[in-house]
Amino acid sequence: MDYNQSNGNYRMNYGAGIGHLNPTTSPYLFRNLLRNLDSRANVLLYIDPERFEAERDSSMHLARGLAKDPYFNVGITTSPDAELARYADIVIPRFDPPIKPGFLEELEFYDDATRLFINPPQTQRYFSNKKYLEDIAREHPELFPRTKISSDPKELGAFLYELSKNSKYAVYKPLEGFGGDGIGRINLQGEDLKREEDYIHLAYGLSQGKEIILQEFIDNIAQYGDKRIHILNQHPIGAVLRIPKKGSWLCNQKKGASLELSELTDKDYELIEKVNPYLQKQNAYWTGIDVIGPYLGEINAVSPGLLYALDEFNDWKIMPSFVEKIKQEAQGYADVPREVLVA
Repeated sequence: MDYNQSNGNYRMNYGAGIGHLNPTTSPYLFRNLLRNLDSRANVLLYIDPERFEAERDSSMHLARGLAKDPYFNVGITTSPDAELARYADIVIPRFDPPIKPGFLEELEFYDDATRLFINPPQTQRYFSNKKYLEDIAREHPELFPRTKISSDPKELGAFLYELSKNSKYAVYKPLEGFGGDGIGRINLQGEDLKREEDYIHLAYGLSQGKEIILQEFIDNIAQYGDKRIHILNQHPIGAVLRIPKKGSWLCNQKKGASLELSELTDKDYELIEKVNPYLQKQNAYWTGIDVIGPYLGEINAVSPGLLYALDEFNDWKIMPSFVEKIKQEAQGYADVPREVLVA
């Protein structure tokens, strides 16, 4: 299919159990399709165009799961047209970071308590910058290895210098980004690192005037792996473990990590209990939280991935439950009168 032929607008249909996309040739037709009288709840899914080609993509997997249920009428758009949300009962923004300029700000206008957002624009804006980790660390420092977020080379350098006294490595991360991009490891015992001034000079090159995250390296990361736990409305629904490839410490699939099914431990549930108040406060309905051993890595609320893998590992039992929970949450929104356009 030419994914540009309909200006990025599609309706997801299911016939004989096979999902297919019908392109719509005009915004008017697309908006009217979002008001299908045979369905109770009309879903609008925003995704990047390359997602159509990815068989295991979580966004398309969710779209197919929703479309199988006659309760939902699913429209998909690759266009950052916030006004389309006007005609939907459920809005699922799934553009990968960095989000299109101004899109979330425009979309926020439609977050008026008359439709369900998964996740709301304000929630996505909050979690798109990893400074939210500071909010959690203030109350629960035990959830993190030693961490510093700053743009000041003196602060960062002093932090690295202190780490070097009993740690061999540190990790640096950008505040924004995903998929492991921009993450690196620093050898704190390098021959050119003797004085605190040396670490300040190193930090200056790393930050270049921008805020970054520095963390103590987790020595057993290759054994721990990175556990992605999917949380739906503050309830964990399952976990997938990412294991670094041999000789690597990076747990992202883009960096060669492998996947396996994982169970939730008592420690995981304790961590989730501590994190849930922050998810609730920020109205985060669906998140993927990353756990490395006893530590919280990050919270993915913009476009949580690995839902397809989680469902596959669980013999396709996750999606029906996932869809049912969304249906229960959507009950109060589907009866709100919406505008219907006539071309």
